[in-house]
Amino acid sequence: MDGFEGVKLLELKLNKKLKAKAMSPIRLQEECAEDIEQRTDDQYKLFKEIVKLYAPPILQSPTYASMPAQAAYSPAMQ
Repeated sequence: MDGFEGVKLLELKLNKKLKAKAMSPIRLQEECAEDIEQRTDDQYKLFKEIVKLYAPPILQSPTYASMPAQAAYSPAMQ
């Protein structure tokens, strides 16, 4: 899903656009580590909210709801 890509894919997309504009590539993990960490956390939180809306009732259980966002991602994807 667009917007949920990992850092590497996001970096490839950005660098492709930068190359087309004759600009230097960037290394997101090195240059934007704090922003990438926040983006990843935001993605997991958003994913958890999407699961709450569309997933079967078992994933909406109190146990699942109390899980940290990143921990909830793996079980929901299985």
